[in-house]
Amino acid sequence: EEVMKWGGNYVYNEEAKKAKQQGKLVMQFDEDLFSIEDRGESDAYFLNHSCNPNLWMKDAFTLEARRDIEKGEEITADYALWEADENHVSKWECLCCSDDCRHKVTGKDWKNAELQKKYKNHFIPLINRRIAEKTDN
Repeated sequence: EEVMKWGGNYVYNEEAKKAKQQGKLVMQFDEDLFSIEDRGESDAYFLNHSCNPNLWMKDAFTLEARRDIEKGEEITADYALWEADENHVSKWECLCCSDDCRHKVTGKDWKNAELQKKYKNHFIPLINRRIAEKTDN
Protein backbone atom coordinates (compact mmCIF):
# COMPACT_ATOMS: atom_id res chain seq x y z
CA GLU A 1 0.00 0.00 0.00
CA GLU A 2 1.26 3.50 -0.82
CA VAL A 3 2.13 5.50 2.27
CA MET A 4 3.59 8.76 0.92
CA LYS A 5 4.77 10.49 -2.23
CA TRP A 6 7.63 12.91 -2.47
CA GLY A 7 7.15 16.14 -4.31
CA GLY A 8 9.21 19.26 -4.47
CA ASN A 9 10.90 21.44 -7.00
CA TYR A 10 12.81 19.40 -9.57
CA VAL A 11 16.07 20.81 -10.91
CA TYR A 12 19.25 19.80 -12.71
CA ASN A 13 22.76 19.41 -11.27
CA GLU A 14 23.89 23.07 -11.25
CA GLU A 15 20.74 24.30 -9.52
CA ALA A 16 20.99 21.45 -6.99
CA LYS A 17 24.55 22.48 -6.09
CA LYS A 18 23.41 26.06 -5.44
CA ALA A 19 20.45 24.89 -3.34
CA LYS A 20 22.70 22.65 -1.25
CA GLN A 21 25.01 25.62 -0.56
CA GLN A 22 21.93 27.55 0.61
CA GLY A 23 21.19 24.81 3.16
CA LYS A 24 18.20 23.34 1.35
CA LEU A 25 17.38 19.64 1.34
CA VAL A 26 18.55 18.15 -1.96
CA MET A 27 17.65 14.62 -3.02
CA GLN A 28 18.96 12.95 -6.15
CA PHE A 29 16.45 10.97 -8.22
CA ASP A 30 18.44 10.41 -11.41
CA GLU A 31 21.90 11.22 -12.79
CA ASP A 32 20.86 14.83 -13.41
CA LEU A 33 17.49 15.17 -11.66
CA PHE A 34 17.22 16.45 -8.10
CA SER A 35 14.45 17.77 -5.88
CA ILE A 36 15.00 20.70 -3.56
CA GLU A 37 12.96 21.91 -0.64
CA ASP A 38 13.41 23.79 2.58
CA ARG A 39 14.26 21.56 5.51
CA GLY A 40 11.14 20.50 7.37
CA GLU A 41 8.84 21.65 4.56
CA SER A 42 6.94 18.34 4.23
CA ASP A 43 5.98 15.44 6.49
CA ALA A 44 8.32 13.18 4.47
CA TYR A 45 11.25 15.24 5.77
CA PHE A 46 10.65 13.74 9.21
CA LEU A 47 10.74 10.12 8.03
CA ASN A 48 13.21 8.31 10.28
CA HIS A 49 15.77 5.74 9.18
CA SER A 50 15.82 2.10 10.20
CA CYS A 51 18.00 -0.75 8.94
CA ASN A 52 14.84 -2.90 9.14
CA PRO A 53 12.22 -0.47 7.81
CA ASN A 54 8.52 -0.88 7.21
CA LEU A 55 8.62 1.20 3.98
CA TRP A 56 10.53 0.92 0.72
CA MET A 57 10.42 2.55 -2.69
CA LYS A 58 7.67 1.72 -5.18
CA ASP A 59 9.15 4.11 -7.77
CA ALA A 60 11.26 7.26 -7.76
CA PHE A 61 8.79 9.27 -5.67
CA THR A 62 6.49 6.79 -3.88
CA LEU A 63 7.10 4.98 -0.62
CA GLU A 64 4.96 1.92 0.04
CA ALA A 65 4.56 -0.53 2.91
CA ARG A 66 7.19 -3.26 2.89
CA ARG A 67 5.17 -5.26 5.40
CA ASP A 68 2.11 -4.85 7.61
CA ILE A 69 2.46 -1.81 9.85
CA GLU A 70 0.94 -2.00 13.31
CA LYS A 71 -1.27 0.81 14.60
CA GLY A 72 0.97 3.28 16.44
CA GLU A 73 4.18 1.89 14.90
CA GLU A 74 6.67 4.47 13.69
CA ILE A 75 6.92 4.77 9.91
CA THR A 76 10.55 4.19 8.83
CA ALA A 77 12.63 3.69 5.70
CA ASP A 78 16.23 2.72 5.04
CA TYR A 79 17.90 5.85 3.70
CA ALA A 80 20.12 3.59 1.57
CA LEU A 81 17.10 3.14 -0.71
CA TRP A 82 17.70 6.61 -2.16
CA GLU A 83 21.19 7.74 -1.07
CA ALA A 84 22.96 7.88 -4.44
CA ASP A 85 25.92 10.11 -3.51
CA GLU A 86 28.77 7.62 -3.07
CA ASN A 87 30.71 10.14 -0.96
CA HIS A 88 27.91 10.40 1.61
CA VAL A 89 28.41 9.01 5.13
CA SER A 90 25.78 9.85 7.73
CA LYS A 91 26.99 12.17 10.48
CA TRP A 92 24.72 10.38 12.91
CA GLU A 93 24.85 6.83 14.23
CA CYS A 94 21.87 4.54 13.64
CA LEU A 95 20.40 3.21 16.87
CA CYS A 96 17.59 1.10 15.38
CA CYS A 97 18.84 -2.01 17.24
CA SER A 98 17.79 -4.35 14.43
CA ASP A 99 19.85 -7.50 13.96
CA ASP A 100 21.19 -6.13 10.68
CA CYS A 101 21.91 -2.57 11.86
CA ARG A 102 24.73 -0.96 9.85
CA HIS A 103 25.20 1.95 12.33
CA LYS A 104 25.99 4.38 9.47
CA VAL A 105 24.24 5.07 6.18
CA THR A 106 26.52 5.63 3.21
CA GLY A 107 26.10 6.30 -0.48
CA LYS A 108 27.76 2.95 -1.12
CA ASP A 109 25.31 0.82 0.88
CA TRP A 110 23.49 -0.17 -2.32
CA LYS A 111 26.61 -2.13 -3.33
CA ASN A 112 26.05 -4.54 -0.40
CA ALA A 113 24.80 -7.85 -1.85
CA GLU A 114 22.61 -8.51 1.22
CA LEU A 115 20.87 -5.14 0.84
CA GLN A 116 20.41 -5.74 -2.88
CA LYS A 117 18.69 -9.02 -2.08
CA LYS A 118 16.64 -7.53 0.79
CA TYR A 119 15.38 -4.56 -1.24
CA LYS A 120 15.41 -6.05 -4.76
CA ASN A 121 13.87 -3.53 -7.19
CA HIS A 122 12.81 -1.26 -4.32
CA PHE A 123 15.61 1.29 -4.42
CA ILE A 124 15.05 4.49 -6.38
CA PRO A 125 15.30 3.78 -10.14
CA LEU A 126 18.77 5.38 -10.35
CA ILE A 127 20.17 2.87 -7.85
CA ASN A 128 18.20 -0.02 -9.38
CA ARG A 129 19.94 0.80 -12.70
CA ARG A 130 23.35 0.95 -11.01
CA ILE A 131 22.74 -2.49 -9.50
CA ALA A 132 21.60 -3.89 -12.86
CA GLU A 133 24.67 -2.44 -14.61
CA LYS A 134 26.96 -3.88 -11.93
CA THR A 135 25.45 -7.37 -12.20
CA ASP A 136 25.47 -7.26 -16.03
CA ASN A 137 29.26 -6.80 -16.04
